[in-house]
Amino acid sequence: MTHSVPRTLRTLSLLLSLVLFSCGQKQIKVELDAEDRYALAKRLLDKGDCLKAIEEFQKVVFNFPGSDFVDDAEFGLGMAHYCVKDYALASTEFRRVLRDYPLSPYADDAQYMLGMCYYEQSMPSSLDQESTHKAIEAFQKLIEDFPEGDRAAEAQEKLRLCRDRLAKKDFDTGRLYLKLEYYKAALLSFTGVLTQYLDSRWAAEAQYAIAEVYEKQGDYEEARAAYHKVTVNYPTERLAQRAMKKIRELTEKARK
Repeated sequence: MTHSVPRTLRTLSLLLSLVLFSCGQKQIKVELDAEDRYALAKRLLDKGDCLKAIEEFQKVVFNFPGSDFVDDAEFGLGMAHYCVKDYALASTEFRRVLRDYPLSPYADDAQYMLGMCYYEQSMPSSLDQESTHKAIEAFQKLIEDFPEGDRAAEAQEKLRLCRDRLAKKDFDTGRLYLKLEYYKAALLSFTGVLTQYLDSRWAAEAQYAIAEVYEKQGDYEEARAAYHKVTVNYPTERLAQRAMKKIRELTEKARK
């Protein structure tokens, strides 16, 4: 019994030490360096866990401001915001890459994604087209600055779609004026499509509509000339056959 108390105390002391050691072990955290933190964020983004990816990319940016991975993280942050459709924040990150790291290997991708942020915010042709104009500026800059880049062809296609949207807005405006018999305003709108968006799919429609305006005004000579342009400039369009029929009708009218 004389040794029971000391032995009990030693046992309790050992148990307490083990508990404290165990608790201490749980509090130990392994701090990731910039490279590993970025790799973690990239894996999360690739898996589609975009909200968590945002958190990890932010840690790289804020905790390792002088690291070689900051531009990577800034671009990744933009992609993660784009992933959750927060185009305003995404565009801010892409602009930051372009402003602070112009020589970054992500520069052309950042310029393209900046255009895509505006493109995704572009409204239908009947509504305000501010975002469409901004998208066009971004895609044109990419084509000018990185003509041989991997994104140039994609930018060209998006640029075409944006210009088609603007052309449709002008064309629809012209149709409205035509319906209201505001012929001068209608001609201005349709002519604007031809002068600004000749490469758009609405150019043939605009040329045909110009002929319609002249016909409604009773100016059959101008109407025939305008319909003739449809057949010459857009011979494969469905409107070409309609234009030829109109020319025959107006020719008959002129003979009477």
